This record gives sequence, C-alpha cells and structure tokens, in this order.
Amino acid sequence: MFYKISKALLKGLLNILGAAPLRVHHFNARWLGWILEHVVKYRVNVVDDNLRHAFPDVDEAGRNKIRHDFYRHFANIFLEALWMGASSAERVHRSHVAEIKNPELLNSMYAQSPSVMIMTSHAGNWELIGSFYLFYYGFQPNYDDMDACVVYRRLHSKVMDDIMRDVRTSCVSNPAAFEGYQESTRVVRHIFKNKDRKKVYFFITDQRPYFSAKEFMTVDFMGRRCNTMSASAELASKFSMAVIYQRMLEREGGYDIEHVLICEDASKMEPEAIIRRFYQLLEEDLRRQPHNYLWTHKRWR
Repeated sequence: MFYKISKALLKGLLNILGAAPLRVHHFNARWLGWILEHVVKYRVNVVDDNLRHAFPDVDEAGRNKIRHDFYRHFANIFLEALWMGASSAERVHRSHVAEIKNPELLNSMYAQSPSVMIMTSHAGNWELIGSFYLFYYGFQPNYDDMDACVVYRRLHSKVMDDIMRDVRTSCVSNPAAFEGYQESTRVVRHIFKNKDRKKVYFFITDQRPYFSAKEFMTVDFMGRRCNTMSASAELASKFSMAVIYQRMLEREGGYDIEHVLICEDASKMEPEAIIRRFYQLLEEDLRRQPHNYLWTHKRWR
C-alpha cells in the first residue's frame, strides 16, 4: 500500500512539473544548473578531478567554463526526462528535441544483419533513447520501436525504478506489450531468447563494470586507463551483429544524433578492437563538446 501511494503521489507531481513546454525546461536548466554547481555543489570535486585529467592543456578558467556548461547540460538531462515522461509521443516528435541525421545507415544495417548493436554513451541525453523511433523526420525506417531493446541498470529504490521505467517507455507505441526494456542482468537471456528475431540493441557502454571479476577489458580514454564494460561487443560478436556507434551532440534546443558504423559483422572483428574504436569515437566527441558528458561519474576509479 505504501509503495502504491508513494508511486502515485510522486508520479502525479512529476507529471505536473513535466507538463510545461520544453523551452521552459531549457530556461529553468540555467538556474537549476547554477544551484547544483554553486549551492548544492553536487560532486563538484569529482567533476573538477575528471576535467583536470581529461583536459590537462586547458587552463583553470577554461576548465571552469566547461564545468559551468556541464552543470547546465546536466540540469537539461533531468528536465528533458521529466518533460518526456509527461508527454505524448506526438508532442515529443513535434518538439524535434532530437533528430537522427543519417537514418539510412541503421536502415541498411538492419536489413542485411541478423541484428544491430548500437553502442551508446553518457554523452547527450541517454534518457531519450527509449523514444528513438520518434526522431525520424521525412524518413520511414524498416523497423519499429517494438524491435528495440534498451538495456538499463536497476535503481535501488523500487518506486524510482518503476517511475523511470514509465518515463523511459512513455512514448513506446504499445508499452504493455513492450519487452525491450531489459535490466542488465537479464539482457543476455533476452538476446538468446530472441536470437532468431531482428532487433536493435542499445547498450550504454561507457560504464565502469558492474560486477567483480578477476580481470576486465581496459582502454585508454581521455588520457587515463580505465576498466570498461565489454558485453555489447562480445554479444555482437557472438551473434554476428552489425555494430554502430551513436553520436549525440548537443545543439540549441536539443540534440543531433549521428550513427557511425564500426563494423558490419562483429564476428569478424575482435571485441577488444570494437571497444577501442568506440572509445576513440567517444573521445573525439568530447574534444568537440567537452561539457557534453556525465563528468559526475567516477569513470576512472
């Protein structure tokens, strides 16, 4: 009973707050970002440490500018997710909050491959991934949102975990029948179960590994060595999937999504090489837009 009441009250509040137009949320992100940076000081020490190591050639004033822009961007991520959870699919599509700039690549890989692995990151707004099918304009893909699978990590709070599920799948055409929201510990079983069905898998790959093991794959990323998730590349290799890197660059009012082909058949490329290429592309994007990343994440610990 407590769970149901808590969820209903919190979801109702979030729907009220999210009902404002997207441009209002983007305006509010300016002062919310300032509060997070200067009043709450949310993980400021972590952000500063990450930026010092990632951009050693940038002076203190330059890094402070990146930090300020990051907190505004960080607030945008939260408020955009809030807005999306209170929106219809039509409202999200009409907003152009994100646009896929080269849809023909994914279309082609989906047509010729058993399935497609899209390796994503914490650049841009990863909370919008569940609505990816709404970001096509003037183009009709040869798959639909029910063919997608988005991998997530369960939150400790059941109330918040369920609310985030509702937010992330709010614009799916048939949420009740959607099986593509898969927790990371269950996704391998899901892939094996659907090995004979074409799917588009979205894996956030730039995480520290969740589980303990004797050794992890390590990469050079932004000037430092770090352990990395490798399941996306290993699964793609096992099932001969095409692998695509998803670039998500920030622009005024939203994001431009571009897909970059890593390989047409992952069984012919070593998983380590796939992962290294992913991080090379991600680093190129962070050099272009230094603020456009989750710098509060203790990525290199």
